[in-house]
Parts: sequence; C-alpha cells; structure tokens
Amino acid sequence: ESPSKKKILENVTGARETVKRISQIVTGMKTIARDGTHDPYAKINLSTVIENTLQLCEERFRYHGVTLDLEKLDKNIEVEAQEVSIGQVFLNLLNNAFDSIQTQENKWIKISSHFFKNKIEIKIIDSGAGIKPADREKIFRPFFTTKETGKGTGLGLSISKGILESHGGDLIYDFRQSNTTFVVSLPRPKSCVLSNLNT
Repeated sequence: ESPSKKKILENVTGARETVKRISQIVTGMKTIARDGTHDPYAKINLSTVIENTLQLCEERFRYHGVTLDLEKLDKNIEVEAQEVSIGQVFLNLLNNAFDSIQTQENKWIKISSHFFKNKIEIKIIDSGAGIKPADREKIFRPFFTTKETGKGTGLGLSISKGILESHGGDLIYDFRQSNTTFVVSLPRPKSCVLSNLNT
C-alpha cells in the first residue's frame, strides 16, 4: 500500500532527527577523544560542555533505566579553560557514576551548579550510598579502583583531579552527603569575580 503523505512526513522527520542526533554524538566523541592538553585556554560555556558530554551518555543511561536530572544547572556558566580536557573530566565522572549504580533498583544521576565569589562548583551526585570510609583517602591515588578486576584502571579520578588543579580548580569527594557526591570546582573569570552577579 502507498503510505499517506502524513506518514511519509512523520518518517522523514524522525529520520532527520535521528541523523542529527548521531551527528552530534560523533562530533562529541571526536572532541572528547582527542588530546587537549596543549589547547589554549579560552572562555567556554560550562553548561554547553556538560550538555555535549551528556550526549555521549544519554542513550546508555536511558537503556539502563538511569534517570538524569540537570538540577539548578545554570545556562550561562563561563570559565577560562581547555574545553576538551574539562569535557573529559565530566565524561569520566558520569561514567563512574553509571558504573557504581547500574545494579541498583532506583538509579539516578543529578548535576547541579553553584556560584561563589571566586569559584564555580559543579556537583555530580548519584543514587549510590557513598564511598566506604576506608577508601576515601585512596580514591584519587593513581591505579586505585573500587571496581571489579578488569573494569577500571584506577587512573580516571587521579587524571581528572590533575586536570582541574592545572586549571586552578579542584576535584573533591563530599563525604558529608548521603549519596555519592563529587564536586568539580573551577575559578570564575576575573570579569565575573569583579561583578556583583551570582555572588
């Protein structure tokens, strides 16, 4: 049977949206996968970096029933940074969060932004119950991992912390929270620090 014009338009629209999404994912993968350690520092929109990184994870999250919540994520967060390196930090934290909760019944990951006078904090929170006290002092050491053998190199958190420290920021584990919470901090651009906005 010949399909109706309406059905043809629906199928074409769906195909175009799928191709667009695949294109965005491939672009994100090409960006994240390359070495950005020698890139110049530039003013970047941090929420855009996070959203682009999420495009690499969203399908896997959805397939495994992980709910994603961009809680209080300001759309106008700007920092001086190497975009590729910062994207790699968020990708690592999101992958770690996914790995730690994928066997849980209630699975969710939240991302929120918080402004302070001299810095910006991005929190990556997942539904896990946190890291054991005995492991907290070790998680940022190279080659230490809480994952099963063969599922982690133990370098992700160490490298991510090093990247953020090279930007004048930091990566910490917030043990005070009931759920697993990692906090990315980056200095605010001088133009923002001098203003009274978002202080």
